[in-house]
Amino acid sequence: MPALGEAGEVRDDLLVKADRMSMAHGLEVRSPFLDTELMGLATRLEPQLKLRGVRLKRVLKAAVADLVPEEILTRPKRGFGVPLDRWFREDLREYVAGTLGASDSRVKAHLEAGAVDRILAEHDSRARNHGHALWTLLTLEVFLRREGW
Repeated sequence: MPALGEAGEVRDDLLVKADRMSMAHGLEVRSPFLDTELMGLATRLEPQLKLRGVRLKRVLKAAVADLVPEEILTRPKRGFGVPLDRWFREDLREYVAGTLGASDSRVKAHLEAGAVDRILAEHDSRARNHGHALWTLLTLEVFLRREGW
């Protein structure tokens, strides 16, 4: 039985979500490190092979050293960026204007309407990048509409 969170949602379901989203967009996604034979091998490795100081993934990096450039193997971890700024100015511009910018905006009923309009205008005019703030406001707007507030 899956573990449930506070609101009854399934926790640890990222693989299921990735599978559904990739299928919805015609993508084939694999999680190669979930192979049972590979996991069995990893659990049988001596502890000193797995970690030395703070150097992580020693065995994996050694296994692919002849296939992957050194600068890739040694670079620091970095996140996956989402181009919110561009999306809200281009691809999703009309959607944002029709929700957050609309006269019936639920967010404006709960926050200072002028501040929301100012954020939209500054972002659209490129005076400031408010992508993350707009994402937060848009998420709240969708929630409020869905819940009938």
